[in-house]
Amino acid sequence: TPLTSAPAVTPTAAEQISLDKLPPGTVYKRVRIENRAHEQMDISLHCTTVHGLHTVLEYSNVRDLAIQAPEGDYVYVVYLGGHPLMGSFSLVKMPGATITVYKDRVAIH
Repeated sequence: TPLTSAPAVTPTAAEQISLDKLPPGTVYKRVRIENRAHEQMDISLHCTTVHGLHTVLEYSNVRDLAIQAPEGDYVYVVYLGGHPLMGSFSLVKMPGATITVYKDRVAIH
C-alpha cells in the first residue's frame, strides 16, 4: 500500500501572532476580572496597543483578579468549564474596566 502524506499547512494571519515588547511610557489601566459563574475559568486577553504593538495576557483558574493592562483594543477569550466565550472591548477611552463572567455571557463595564 502506498503511503500518503498530509498536505503542508500554511499558517493563516490569525495564527501569526507576534508579541512585541512594550516600550517605556506605555499607559496601563486597571482591569478587574470577576468570575460570577463559580466554575473553572481561564482568560486570554489579546491587546493591540495604541501604538500598534501586540501583547497577550493569560490567566488560569481565575476567581477574582485585578491587573494592570496596557491601553489599547482587546479581543478576549474566556474558557468557562472548557467552553469559549469571545468578545472585544477597548481601554483607549475608558479609565479602566471590569470584566464580569457569568455562566452564559461576559459583561464589560
